[in-house]
Amino acid sequence: SIEDTIYVVTNFHVIESCVADNSRPIVIIDAVPHSAQVNSVDEFNDVAFLTTGSVVTGLPTGSPPLIGHWVMAIGNPGGLDRSVNFGNVSNIDEGWIVTDAAINPGNSGGPLFNSAGEVIGINTKKLIGGGFDQMGFAHLLRTLCDELVRCDETTWQ
Repeated sequence: SIEDTIYVVTNFHVIESCVADNSRPIVIIDAVPHSAQVNSVDEFNDVAFLTTGSVVTGLPTGSPPLIGHWVMAIGNPGGLDRSVNFGNVSNIDEGWIVTDAAINPGNSGGPLFNSAGEVIGINTKKLIGGGFDQMGFAHLLRTLCDELVRCDETTWQ
């Protein structure tokens, strides 16, 4: 949350069709659907901030990880709701967390957690082909803050 506003952060490609047809995305929180509003998007970096009028509890957020830190990616790959993949931070590069935790279609827009259960990034993409194996990318929260919403210097350091 930023300034008492709870944001639902996801990837732009996840809600792109809602933006195209001017419809409201539906977010599922604790198995309950909530109507959301697109607050801001960054198509180039494939991120979107949504808000909802529903009362929801935000997830705890953490500081950027270090190389070697343990991480957990949660998503819905292949329709397997709330699937969990574990891995480590391989690198931090220009606003991206590089991880060997499996990031697959359906993990997009889901949280990347640290070992304390705090969100540290938003799962976004992976490299495929070219001999790459388990090289996924998540946006660092601080980068999202700088790009899409106004944050003070203490938010997501």
